[in-house]
Amino acid sequence: REGSVDPDLDLRNQNRLFVRGGEVVLDPFGRAVPYDPNTVSFGSLTGIASQYDAHGAMPRGVEVKDSVWQALRDPRLFARPPRQLGSAPEFTESYTQLALIAGLWGGPGAEWLQHTFAGHALHGIEDVGNQIHTTQIGTWKFWWDAKKYYYKMRLKRMFKKQQDPTG
Repeated sequence: REGSVDPDLDLRNQNRLFVRGGEVVLDPFGRAVPYDPNTVSFGSLTGIASQYDAHGAMPRGVEVKDSVWQALRDPRLFARPPRQLGSAPEFTESYTQLALIAGLWGGPGAEWLQHTFAGHALHGIEDVGNQIHTTQIGTWKFWWDAKKYYYKMRLKRMFKKQQDPTG
């Protein structure tokens, strides 16, 4: 289990800022510059959303468009810029190969390395099984389900007995 959650918990793909001489490089407006510009195409520059580019992936081998019509018709194939975003397939392939190499090596700690790297690879597969990680804007059904859940929880809290904070 540990290997599978490591890619989220160790923050390896978060806050990937461009650093030169130990200092974060700023643009002319005083904003931090990303180490990889793809980071801000499929997530934000900092925080947990900054790992979406590394943990997500749009469909490969199909044409992606940036038109509003495409966003309404099939949001899975919409992206701005119009190209496949996310590197989860490459992330998964790299860790699969590392797991195989560790198994073939067979030296001290090889089994632990093999299981950890295989867990990392499974994490990538888990991520692309989640619709949030495979579209830039989400589908209408997902949006509608999220809205219904949000209002359901607000209603529940409205009728819930409030706790006295003074004890």
